[in-house]
Amino acid sequence: MSVDPNEIIVTVGATEAMNLCLQAVAKPGDTIAVESPTFYAMLHAIERMGMKAIEVATHPEYGIDIAALAAIAKSQQANLMRAMVSRFFPEGTRISSPAGGYVMWVELPAQVDAMRLYQLALEQGITIGPGYMFSIADTYRNFIRLN
Repeated sequence: MSVDPNEIIVTVGATEAMNLCLQAVAKPGDTIAVESPTFYAMLHAIERMGMKAIEVATHPEYGIDIAALAAIAKSQQANLMRAMVSRFFPEGTRISSPAGGYVMWVELPAQVDAMRLYQLALEQGITIGPGYMFSIADTYRNFIRLN
């Protein structure tokens, strides 16, 4: 394996390396998945940087529980989507709170045409599901589906 020497970072130990990695890929307010149990310095670094730790179960022989990590990732994605809809969509927008899965149903104010929103979003390289396509009746004109 060929590695450019300029791409190598030497640290004084694991704690410094952990801190540098967190600073490089995360920001205050982010949620960081950590093994449980974990190294106490990892929890201190996460807290000091204004981030939140979320524990992922581990097995002493097999390591991190991938199913548990996937469930956490889905949950965090839904929370992030909900926060973005609340922040950037018009007042009066309502969102579903699904117990599972990754689909979010968004009801926009009655005057919003979801098909027009779909066309505008597509021009920006964003895909949404306009509500009318989820029913045979001429309803859900102000709904979109996010996933």
